[in-house]
Amino acid sequence: IDLAREKKAALQKYESMPHRLPQLKTSFQQKKEVMEKKLAEDLRQLDQKLILQLDQQVLEQQSTLQQVGVPCFYVTIKKEELQLQMAIVALIRQLRDQLKAEREA
Repeated sequence: IDLAREKKAALQKYESMPHRLPQLKTSFQQKKEVMEKKLAEDLRQLDQKLILQLDQQVLEQQSTLQQVGVPCFYVTIKKEELQLQMAIVALIRQLRDQLKAEREA
């Protein structure tokens, strides 16, 4: 947004000097490309940070469920074991919902 404002102001300033417009456009194109690269890098870093946070939550959940004795729960990063654990959690939720529905009926 600041770059757009800056570009508009510069275009107005150099309106009477049309020979400077190609330089100006090149300069702003370069600034735009730098900003886009920085934005892409910032987004990549944020994605990595979020993934690490999610991974940490999974490890904490695995540990907690292991401590309370839920079968097949232990700290792991293996895809197949994670899928099994997710299926077990889904089953537990389904049973919980069924029991809740029965109590309300």
